[in-house]
Amino acid sequence: MNVPSGLKCKNPRDGYRNYPCYQNKLGTYTGGNVELTLKAEAKPVFLKARRVPFARLKQVQAELKRLEDLGVLTPVNYYSWATPLVVVPKKGAPEELRADSPATDIRLCGDYRSTVNNQLLIDRFPLPTPDQLFTQRALHGFPGLTCVWLTHNYK
Repeated sequence: MNVPSGLKCKNPRDGYRNYPCYQNKLGTYTGGNVELTLKAEAKPVFLKARRVPFARLKQVQAELKRLEDLGVLTPVNYYSWATPLVVVPKKGAPEELRADSPATDIRLCGDYRSTVNNQLLIDRFPLPTPDQLFTQRALHGFPGLTCVWLTHNYK
């Protein structure tokens, strides 16, 4: 395993804190362009917003503002595509809906099942399953497993 100089890694929670993916900030994908191909007969689908529970409204507004400030979201006035927002409490967040809970207790998700997913061409060469990967590694030699900790997405 290649470890940056100055880092001695025995436990990922202790040794990798200097890696960018362990910082408590939003990362940026730099792996190239991602292309989603629409079917030829695809038509825009606009679904109205779902109601947000009143107790979560301030949290949702704060999280939307945070994502806008980070450049993840850009407000628009009119658009032909829209998918409902789903508010999901994060693991470990209080079960009781309180208006004073921090925005970090929720995760905002888009429900693309009824909008974009049905309009996309399906990839004919999907990613291999974990079973396929482990079998391939076992047949060709495999030095060990890698543990990845994603702090921003899985708190």
